[in-house]
Amino acid sequence: MPLPVFVEFGLMGPQANRSYLTGYMSADVNVPLFKSSAKYVPIAIAGYSRLFETGHALDYGIALALPRSAKQSALGNSLRIELRDYWTFANPQQHNIMLRVGWMYLETD
Repeated sequence: MPLPVFVEFGLMGPQANRSYLTGYMSADVNVPLFKSSAKYVPIAIAGYSRLFETGHALDYGIALALPRSAKQSALGNSLRIELRDYWTFANPQQHNIMLRVGWMYLETD
């Protein structure tokens, strides 16, 4: 079974000892933690991020995909709450922990 990979672009900030905002690009993998229910889907996330002002980062964390109706779940729509750590390898090393809330839309080929 192939793992679901997704790519995202955005802005985050502030960065510790760097700047107020930095652009980023991430490639991540979603792994469901256990069998999903109709109410929520817990997910582990891991991947690589390029933080344009800071450098390279390993990002990892947990997410919770919240209720979806039967009509929406066929499309992969969900409200998602994530807690992620962007661990940068810059000198000094940094842990940038983010609480993120977003609307996810799954597009398959």
